[in-house]
Amino acid sequence: MSEMVPVVILAGGLGTRLEEETVNKPKPMVLIGGYPILIHIMSMYTKADFCNFYVSGGYRVEVIREYFNDFEQNHFDLEFSAVGNEVTKARIGTNAHSLDFFKKNWAVKVMDTGVESTTAGRIHNLRHFLKGQPYFLCTYGDGLSDLNIKDVFNSHKDSGKLATVVAVHPPSRYGELEVKENGEVVNFSEKPISKAYINGGFFCFNREVLDMIDPEISLEDGLLKELTKLGQLNAYVHEGYWQNMDTIREMKILESQFKSMQAPWI
Repeated sequence: MSEMVPVVILAGGLGTRLEEETVNKPKPMVLIGGYPILIHIMSMYTKADFCNFYVSGGYRVEVIREYFNDFEQNHFDLEFSAVGNEVTKARIGTNAHSLDFFKKNWAVKVMDTGVESTTAGRIHNLRHFLKGQPYFLCTYGDGLSDLNIKDVFNSHKDSGKLATVVAVHPPSRYGELEVKENGEVVNFSEKPISKAYINGGFFCFNREVLDMIDPEISLEDGLLKELTKLGQLNAYVHEGYWQNMDTIREMKILESQFKSMQAPWI
């Protein structure tokens, strides 16, 4: 059942290009519409009934722990009653109806996988928790998409390969001009979507890859390149919305889309 498949969220990096926001917290805790981008990512997965999360922390992992420790009082309306010296509380609603994460049963394990660990090392440090299921999903803690995670999972199983990566078109930072030899501009595109494909940061793995990981090398330079050489990396091509959050500019793009109720990932 999909709700038992582990979902690893790599949430331990320094986020140096967002240092205005990450000086006191890890990048996945940067707020979009009042909620950490981590919660938006989890909402993408719970929408597809993948609800078993391993948050692989490192830098300022205590901030993530504190968030979930205080989760109920921050996101649910509570009713308190007292009988004598005994105080009880009960949930009477939630103030976060727009995100699927708040509507499903879920489990979150926040794990410290080391401040200096590589992306592959973070997965390696969770290997004992991941080997109980034939598959596990994985993503970075800074990207959102209207991707159907269930379709990715099914594509992976159908491929018969050890791993699947989601291929996306990156949004361009600049407008593009098409210019004739005489200097005449014949086409002007304002920040078009690139025709090239890049690693979209969403993965599905067979548990066998856990024995192939070199924890000293990044996921991208180690495992993914090795799987490619072996012909064991499947690509799920996604032509829809995708946006990462590496910079303040990209954070503001996501914030604007959420506030204008034009957030394709919801």
